[in-house]
Amino acid sequence: MRLSSKLIFLTGGSAGIASRSKTRDQTTDDEWNAVFDTYIRSVLHTTRHGLQALKASRGNILNSSSLVGVIGQSMHAAYTATKGAMNTLTKSMALDNAPLGVRVNAVCCTFLVSDAARFVAGHVMPVSGGAELGYRR
Repeated sequence: MRLSSKLIFLTGGSAGIASRSKTRDQTTDDEWNAVFDTYIRSVLHTTRHGLQALKASRGNILNSSSLVGVIGQSMHAAYTATKGAMNTLTKSMALDNAPLGVRVNAVCCTFLVSDAARFVAGHVMPVSGGAELGYRR
């Protein structure tokens, strides 16, 4: 097996913050901004500063998202909004960076091998190759 020398960035979930469960109306501007800074602005800065290295190695960006970015969740408006933003940001980044040879994807469950994911069994995660974005070879 040949090891790849491509640079891979993992973004958007490793520096999570915890806050009390709140509705959108109960969330202060400072709390909202802190959640967006942690989950979205961090991706902007990480990928902006690493883009040249990613281009040179034809590397990959893997964003960490969550299913709640698709389906929502009560009492977590700020967090779910960041994950919805992550999903669409990933698609835009994929389109913007494809001509540079940099692939961008997101995973919506990052703890499949931990005890925290013991409820996940038999799940098939489709990988479409970007067909829904109109990718062509």
